[in-house]
Amino acid sequence: MAIEFVEVEKVYPGGTRSVRGVSFQIREGEMVGVLGPSGSGKTTVLRLITGLERPTKGDVWIGGRRVTDLPPQQRNVGLVFQNYALFQHMTVYDNISFGLKEKRVSQNEIDHRVRELLRFMRLETYANRFPHELSGGQQQRVALARALAPRPQILLFDEPFAAIDTQIRRELRTFVRQVHEETGVTSLFVTHDQEEALEVADRVLVLHEGRVEQLGTPEEVYERPETLFVASFIGESNVWMRPLQNGHVEVAGIALPVDPSLPDSAEVAVVVRPKDVQIEPASADEAHAQVIRSAFKGAYSACWVRTKDCEIWEVHIPSTERHRESAGTWVRMRVLKSFVFPR
Repeated sequence: MAIEFVEVEKVYPGGTRSVRGVSFQIREGEMVGVLGPSGSGKTTVLRLITGLERPTKGDVWIGGRRVTDLPPQQRNVGLVFQNYALFQHMTVYDNISFGLKEKRVSQNEIDHRVRELLRFMRLETYANRFPHELSGGQQQRVALARALAPRPQILLFDEPFAAIDTQIRRELRTFVRQVHEETGVTSLFVTHDQEEALEVADRVLVLHEGRVEQLGTPEEVYERPETLFVASFIGESNVWMRPLQNGHVEVAGIALPVDPSLPDSAEVAVVVRPKDVQIEPASADEAHAQVIRSAFKGAYSACWVRTKDCEIWEVHIPSTERHRESAGTWVRMRVLKSFVFPR
């Protein structure tokens, strides 16, 4: 089912405005990551889709039908919570079957559906166990199975992996993506983890202070950010404020071209990703900066340099180059790509 927000606002009692005139469209069958800092409106967007919250203004549409005033039970939306929200006094089987029993599905159909999901989630041998007897990853799979049991048209995840350790999170991310591809259910998941959103989602919805900053593929929001917030929030970035002079902006003694339509002397924000900077040893007279520290990160080495203007830059050097500059080395810098935004 497709999802559409049309100029949706949500103001809570007391005047707190969580969502501000939000409009976007989610295509049927895609998985969208909802990304943003705390307080950006991520969870409110999910609650507006489920019907747990109603918009102060605007409309929510699901599958071409206006659902703004429909209660949650009439929206056929499944929700997976951060804390699993499993019934501790029920077995795995009973947790998964709960929604089906609420819909008064026949016992034969319930048994068939639960057994099907137990196989799908690789939980066949855990049907009679209780949640406290399971690992965090197993509990999350039970929560996912319970959400899928009534065959929802939309599946929502609210920080689904936040309470799970790093290794299990990676495994579950892969698993959830496989589940999505096999079921084809339109899915949204809220996360504060950028790597998670970029890895799992077909598209990423970036929110900031209750507004949509950008909705695009992982590559688009990373390589072609539309706003300063997206450029600085997604991935690592070096960000500097500079005045424009003769169609250029200067950083670390390097002149970078900018949009010619911007007026001279206007102040702009310059964003340079660490991966888009190359460094090479140079004499102190010719150098742009001096290495102050480096750290091995696996796929790359992170290197911090201090420019002659006393600004600290982060630079990423691919490990394939086997190249790490030692502290104190003077280096020349080459900026391969930058983003410039009017302040």
